[in-house]
Formats: sequence, C-alpha cells, structure tokens
Amino acid sequence: MHSKIFIETFGCSFNQASSEIIQGILEQNNYQLIPSIEASDIIILNTCIVKTNTEARILNKIETYSKKFPNKGLLITGCMPEVLAEKIFQINPKISILGPHYVTDVLTAVQSLQRGKQFIRIGHRKEPKLCLPRRIENPVIAKIQIAQGCLNNCTYCITKHAMGKLHSYSIEEIIKEIEIDLKRGCKEIWLTAQDTGCYGFDINTSLPDLLNQIIQIPYDFRVRIGMMNPKSLRAIYEQLIPFFNQPKIYKFIHVPIQSGNEEILKKMNRQYSISEILKILMKFRKEIPHLTISLDIIVGFPSETDEQFMDTISVVKQIQPDIVNISKFGARPKTPAARMKAVPTKIVKARSSVLTKVCNELSLARNKAYVAQNSKQQVLTILYGKKGGVIARTNNYKPVILNESCNLRTFYLVKLTEASQSYLKGKILNSPLQ
Repeated sequence: MHSKIFIETFGCSFNQASSEIIQGILEQNNYQLIPSIEASDIIILNTCIVKTNTEARILNKIETYSKKFPNKGLLITGCMPEVLAEKIFQINPKISILGPHYVTDVLTAVQSLQRGKQFIRIGHRKEPKLCLPRRIENPVIAKIQIAQGCLNNCTYCITKHAMGKLHSYSIEEIIKEIEIDLKRGCKEIWLTAQDTGCYGFDINTSLPDLLNQIIQIPYDFRVRIGMMNPKSLRAIYEQLIPFFNQPKIYKFIHVPIQSGNEEILKKMNRQYSISEILKILMKFRKEIPHLTISLDIIVGFPSETDEQFMDTISVVKQIQPDIVNISKFGARPKTPAARMKAVPTKIVKARSSVLTKVCNELSLARNKAYVAQNSKQQVLTILYGKKGGVIARTNNYKPVILNESCNLRTFYLVKLTEASQSYLKGKILNSPLQ
C-alpha cells in the first residue's frame, strides 16, 4: 500500500522546479499527493535558507510537525539539510534529510520512511535533473533548471554552501525538456538557476548559445530568463541583447545589483563595479526601450553608512527599474558577512522603508508611462487571479489583470486601461490569437 504524501515548498523558482520533480517521481510510482497534512502518512518540506526569517519559519514548522505528528514520516529536502543539518537534528534527531543534489533519490527516501527507517543523504554531486517525471503546478508555466551552483563567492550568501560549484546541463537535454513541456501545453518557459548568466561557462557554451537553440523550437511560446549576476552578465551582454528583440523572449531582465556603493560591493565580494552595472543596463535600455528591469538590493549590509545607502538610492534612480526586490540584511551562518559588524536593526528597517518608497514611485511612474505609450498589447494568459479575473503577461512580462471571461494559455490583443505600482489592467479587443 502506497503512502499519502503532503509536500510544502519554500523559496525560489529553482526550488519549486525541484518540488515538481519530487512530486512527479512519487506520482509515477503510485504515491498519492494530497493537500491535507492531517490525512497524510509522510510530510515532505522542501526548504530554502536564503533569508533568516525563512529559516526561522521552516525550523518552527519542523518542531511543530515533529510534536504534532510523531507517527508520520518527516523528510526535509532542499538547501537546509545540506548546510544546517545540525539545527534540524537538534529539533528531531530521528528526522530524515535529503540534500539538493539528491532530488532524484526521493523514492528511496520515502520507501525508507515507510519501513520506519531514518534516511540521510547529503553532499555535493552532479545530478541530472532534466527529462524526468514532473508534476507541473501551473499547466501554463514550465520551470526548467538549466544549471545548479554558481561561480561566485559572495560573503553574505549561504546558498553557495548548499549548491556548490557551477554544473550546467547540456543544451540538448534542455531543448528536449522544453519540447516535452510544450507538447503538454505549457506556453511560458522559465529558465532557472542560481545564476543563469553563467550558464555554460563550465561546458564551453553560454546562455546566448542556449537561447539561439530555444527560439528555433517551432511552437508559439514565451521564455522568461531568470536572475543573472552582473559579474556573469558582463561577459555575455553584448551577445545577449539581440535576443530580447526576439518575439519568444520576454523583454525582462532580473539583475541583483545588491548595492550602489563600491566599498560595500567589495565587502560583498561581488567583483563588479557600479560603472559596469550602469553601462550594461543603460545599453539594454537603449537597445530594448520597453525592457522591464528587476533589481535585487540588500539594505543594511554590515558597516553600510548613511552615505553609502544614499549611493544605492542614487544608482536606483539612474537605472529607473520597474521592479526592486528589497532584502534587509540578515547574517547567515557559515558566511564571512556573519562575522562583520552589523548595522543596528532600527536603521536597517528605516533604510528599507525609504528605499521602498522610492522604488514604488519609480514603478508606478514607469507603468503609467508604459500604458500611455503602448495602449494596445498582445498578452499571454497564464493564471487565474486569487481575487478573480485572469492574469496575463505583456511581451515585457508586465502583469495585466483581465476581468473578462477568457482562456488560459492563450494570446489576446488587449487595450491597457489602467496602471498601478505592481500591475496593469486591460480589456480584450478581439478573439484569441492562435
């Protein structure tokens, strides 16, 4: 008799893709995946450790589930087992763990739990994760891992300890995976990795080489390129920019600049300069005028002064991003930044509020300008909204809420009618564009 399994996922699109593989392998082997933790026999938590508050939430859940469901099997997967196994075992020494390099061993882990035996498998290895069974959560979106690990050693990052060195997957396998997902009806492809910009540096290829193969696939679909570290982007941006004029590639770029101050970037060991960031992004803006730029910024990095924070504000205003993901610095264990002198929490929160206000104003202004200049747009419907309506994406990945009856995974011509800070509204002008 196969167990009923409850799975909960935390973190980035890469980790979400791993959960889809985990669920696909289990379903293929006749396990029932259920939404009720109470009715389950086995609980799987696929974890993330990027941020302090996420770690705390997960550890709290492990403690709660260990006490509340002592007779259920409990398996912890993802980054946490690789880096913080000791914290997990302090809560529950009998718990089972599966590291992020052993996703394909989930069946063995579950079978061990069914026998009442603890399962432990962590450590680094080169694990192929393409063309495997997957249970896709959103039938429109395929999240495809193109590489694991990175070439950087940022002083604040704990993910590198979990994911290790760069391991790029072959272009042939990625193309095969995309074709499988397009045949099952997916219309939006997410290319995901810890740093998509360094894809292929270890196997004598590159992201532009990969995109050149993807755009030749004979289906109508859209590709969202995942986060690219400026250090990696620096080596490929000249070759990359032309692809954003291809109709199959969303005009969207996600760049974690992290700070606008040179000294802070050096302490972060980011290995690029502010002038390089500005040169690259201004070149993108010039060549792709309606490009959506998404930035990541850390406020309150150890020793950051008011003047250095204002440098970040200045750089953000120069770039004029559409989206900014702001993180308040939180020291992560086993990282050099954890040993640096912290900025007082009160100051970090205040800086986060100031930057948030600036970024919200920029986002609203850019969205209003976009609607004024691009009132008619072809959009792809991808998701039913939590508060009703359907969410679609423009060709530069801006979300558009449609309140009319329409189908998912379909292209429509719409008139953009309204802009807010985080989304647009639109009305359908014609029948679906096939």
